[in-house]
Amino acid sequence: MHDGAHARPLRGTCTITGVELASMVPPMLNQTSTAVCQVSLLGRIAILTQQQINVATGDQTAEAVWTTASGDQLFATSHGTAVPTGPTTIRFSGVTTITGGTGRFANATGSAQVGGTADNAANTGSFTYDGYLQFDASNAAHR
Repeated sequence: MHDGAHARPLRGTCTITGVELASMVPPMLNQTSTAVCQVSLLGRIAILTQQQINVATGDQTAEAVWTTASGDQLFATSHGTAVPTGPTTIRFSGVTTITGGTGRFANATGSAQVGGTADNAANTGSFTYDGYLQFDASNAAHR
């Protein structure tokens, strides 16, 4: 990373817009979810997430692609837990780690706490991010 990289606050709110079950081989549930978010530094973004959830233990892992309005992307991994709060609802929390990106986010890093709720029957939910993002702003000139 160039000298222009420094940590910036990363905060946002997201609305889950869809969930698609990919497979269920007990105890593992694999699903794809989409969300629309408003995130500091990034504005309105779309997130596509591939999740693996152990329904017996509540452990979950995920890989996600965050796409900005300009088409630049951030790549992220997550690890956390999901706890049932009702027959079809869950509360989840964890840590998301930014592992890179494209365009102005090439070589980006960061970390954020994530937490929210979801209704699996309705395929809806919401969550928040609170952490930091580090990237070299001069990468915007190299697009």
